Amino acid sequence: MKGFGAIMAKSQRFSSVMKVGRIGQKLLVRDGGIPSKLGPLKGWNNYRIAPKLADESFRESWKELQEELDKNSREMDPSIQKRMEDLLAKRKVEELKGEPGHE
Repeated sequence: MKGFGAIMAKSQRFSSVMKVGRIGQKLLVRDGGIPSKLGPLKGWNNYRIAPKLADESFRESWKELQEELDKNSREMDPSIQKRMEDLLAKRKVEELKGEPGHE
């Protein structure tokens, strides 16, 4: 458990261990899972097959997606932005007056 705690304590350490795990699992993966009954997987794999590690972590996927979105984003048309701001201001005034708003 101390080893697990040390790995989980720092995100960079966890990322490194996961990358090494993705490489190492190639020896064990069969048909998308790990059927081997080794070490900590022994009890689990008596009745099931452990899933393989994802090819890419959520953080890695999110980083690529964010970069793509940033690259493809463009400024909002000023007239549309003004219209949206006016509508939001109108709704705030209606809420303060207690008038029914849009749902």
